[in-house]
Amino acid sequence: MAGLEGQILGGCRIIKRLGAGGMGQVYLGEQVRLGREVAVKVVRPPRGGSSEDGNAPMLADAPERFKLEARAIAALEHPNILQVHEFGIENELMYLVMPLMPDGSLFDAMRPGGSKRRLHLPLTPTQAAPLIFQAASALQYAHQHNIIHRDVKPENFLVRVGRDGMLELFLADFGLVKEYNPESNTNTLAVGTADYVAPEQIEGHPVPASDQYALGVMAYEMLAGRLPFTGAVAEVALNHLHDEPPPPRRFNPAIPVEIEQVILRAMRKKAQDRWPSVMEFARAYSEVLKKLEQRKQGDKHIEDEPTVHLPPVALPHQGKPPADYETQVTPLPPTPAQPSRAAQQQKPTPQTRPVQSYPSQSYSPANPPPGPYAPPAGGQPWGPPGPANTPAGAAPGWGNAQAAYQQGKAGSGKRGSPLLRVFLVILGIVIVFGVVAAVAVAINLGK
Repeated sequence: MAGLEGQILGGCRIIKRLGAGGMGQVYLGEQVRLGREVAVKVVRPPRGGSSEDGNAPMLADAPERFKLEARAIAALEHPNILQVHEFGIENELMYLVMPLMPDGSLFDAMRPGGSKRRLHLPLTPTQAAPLIFQAASALQYAHQHNIIHRDVKPENFLVRVGRDGMLELFLADFGLVKEYNPESNTNTLAVGTADYVAPEQIEGHPVPASDQYALGVMAYEMLAGRLPFTGAVAEVALNHLHDEPPPPRRFNPAIPVEIEQVILRAMRKKAQDRWPSVMEFARAYSEVLKKLEQRKQGDKHIEDEPTVHLPPVALPHQGKPPADYETQVTPLPPTPAQPSRAAQQQKPTPQTRPVQSYPSQSYSPANPPPGPYAPPAGGQPWGPPGPANTPAGAAPGWGNAQAAYQQGKAGSGKRGSPLLRVFLVILGIVIVFGVVAAVAVAINLGK
């Protein structure tokens, strides 16, 4: 495909080549009618001969397969999927016309020493979160339309740098896209990039969870600062097929254990053991990160509380204090035995005063009441209350109450009311003064 500069392909004038990949080359072009710059991807047509024979005839069904795949990609309208403006085949050249992304790819943003480097690995879980979420959102949308990408890697996520410096991802390069049919058992070619390929995809059975595995490897790389497996292509593929990835905390101990577990689940060997969907993977990552942030904020609030230092308090003591301020043990008085719960719940029966039946007639010293109130032999009638004058069966203290009542009556009869006596004295004094005044007035009038 050399020498395309200056040619018209799909209504676009080819200006220069921007890069090349496994499936073709990308050129800077200009749409003649609209006068805007675009990216033109020219897909290398699959041929029936060896991969090194560029003159081998193109596969008979290649144009139709390309049209079907391009049409399916063009139907995906998602904010994190790169749009397709136009596609077609001219002179056995299959092309896609897409928006121009001058900020490069996620790989360019992570590559050390690159002119477009914006990310410095390893990233913190918070820095990686929006990238993982955007990638998962695009892949989930494709899966809902029965499309598996099969080549998820940083190179296939183009970026746009916002005014705030944040990266906006766009899933691109659907050259290996496969329409997914869950009921199909047909094997496909083991395609993809060895560094990110899922075990079942190596065996020729890609499923939507294969894209989740690849995104898990991307998350591993962003947080650990390196890929889980390195080496030759065949060696790395075998590692993905048989070996468990080393924990990312081995390379970056700052990764929280909870985040590590979320990523490792997305990279499990069996597709059914991973998260139910690629979006569930991203949500689990976000939820764990949110809980970690809340826990961190809670610890920070505790640390921000001022520490109150209380002055030492001197304990009162007599004489020399005990050696080394040993603890003085004071024996406590014995605790009375507590009644059982059943005994506490059982209420005591209140003592009631016996009901006495009194006749309606009145009594006096000359006419004492019959029965237990009769004066004892040789005793004073209605004398001070005592055992003899207390009715049988009366409650304790009843006799003392009666005696106090009788003494109160007797005292009041002898002394009278103190207020009444004061009033009488004052009244007498007033009368005396009145009489004296009257006499003095009469004497004055007689003179």
